[in-house]
This record gives sequence, structure tokens and C-alpha cells, in this order.
Amino acid sequence: MLPENTTILVSYLNTLLRDEYDDPEDLFSSLCEDGEEITRKLAQAGYHYDPENHKYSQI
Repeated sequence: MLPENTTILVSYLNTLLRDEYDDPEDLFSSLCEDGEEITRKLAQAGYHYDPENHKYSQI
């Protein structure tokens, strides 16, 4: 189960990306989560995935 709070969710996802996964698709697949839904939720809060820095950050 993923955190509901957006700030905590971003921190959680970035930690997993840093420590265990090469990209968000692999991460969401391994968590059995809908990546598109999470991406939309994060975008509504002003976050996007930055592949150059390999993390989610605010726009």
C-alpha cells in the first residue's frame, strides 16, 4: 500500500528509485500499482519524473 500523502509518496518513490529500480515503470510493476494513476496524482500536485536526475521533483 502506497502512502496517501503526496509529499510522503514522492519521498517513498524516490527512495525506491534510488535504491532498487532503474525506472518508474519497473517500480510500479513490482508494486502491482497503476503507474498512470500515480503519475496523474503526482502531476496534479506539481510533480513529474525527471529521468536526468532519476527522481520525481516539482515542476
